Amino acid sequence: MKIVTLGNFQFEYDPQNIYCFADNHNQRIAFITPREINVVIDIVDGNLTFHPDRAVDIIELDTHKYRVVSYY
Repeated sequence: MKIVTLGNFQFEYDPQNIYCFADNHNQRIAFITPREINVVIDIVDGNLTFHPDRAVDIIELDTHKYRVVSYY
């Protein structure tokens, strides 16, 4: 598993199955499989906003840590 940080939040993902593109300046992360975008995560007013596709699970591990799992 690999971990990417966005603000105070951390996201674990398997780099063998999903790619991660982080833009900390704009406070946005995209998790992408070779076929499509699975989820975009933004920080808006200090809160996480998830824009998921149906092919992804976002598992809350604790208050500031999540795991992103793709079905592809």
